[in-house]
Amino acid sequence: MLSYYVQYHFVYFHMYMYTYICLFIYLIKIFWANCCSTHNGSMHTHKIKIYNSDDNSDDNNDDNNDDNNYDNTKLKIK
Repeated sequence: MLSYYVQYHFVYFHMYMYTYICLFIYLIKIFWANCCSTHNGSMHTHKIKIYNSDDNSDDNNDDNNDDNNYDNTKLKIK
């Protein structure tokens, strides 16, 4: 009975530990690709920055809005 328990524990413990280690490495690779990669990385994603100018479009009675084109959000993709 003891040898069966040792064999069962050895096989399943190492099988699950191998699975968890591979999952951990996969999550680290995803995190590294999204946050810390350079432009020569294969999993590089583009970062979108949103720049907001003065948001006066909500005030309809403001006289300074006459020469605005109401395009307050500019997207710049690197």
